[in-house]
Amino acid sequence: MIKWLNTPFEDVIQATKNLYGDINCEILIDPELATEEECYGMTQWTEEGRVLITLDGRTSIERLIETLGHELAHVVVDRTEKDDHGQIWEEVFDNIFKEYNRYCERKYSDKNQEKATYKGCRGALEFIADIAYGYDNSKSVKALEKLIDEIRTEAIRALELGEGYKI
Repeated sequence: MIKWLNTPFEDVIQATKNLYGDINCEILIDPELATEEECYGMTQWTEEGRVLITLDGRTSIERLIETLGHELAHVVVDRTEKDDHGQIWEEVFDNIFKEYNRYCERKYSDKNQEKATYKGCRGALEFIADIAYGYDNSKSVKALEKLIDEIRTEAIRALELGEGYKI
């Protein structure tokens, strides 16, 4: 059986999903993309509403990974406003790679170590995030904390109204 031990393209995509949810785009590698010097990737929005990211297949894996994050940042920013390579785009790009590094550190360092133990309330949230997303990420923990607060508020309201819990 042949098995990948690391999946950097999928990891960049997962890091982006962790931060910004699932985005709608298609990605392909084209060995003939670079028509001008230093064109490693591009994002196109078609008239039909498709978003297509094209990466230059003649470049290094490291550059392909960075270019994929670069182009995904364009797709994320375009959902809200046009920013080309401005401050908003730069923040999104930086966030994607911070999350990519954090996600990969957690994902690949666990391969040769004992599974992390979860302690206390925060640990319970991290455990749930690990189940839901495969690996803990701070955004999912914050979302879970908000959800738990909403559940707590509704439970208190129900108890005060004498509704009790219904299963």
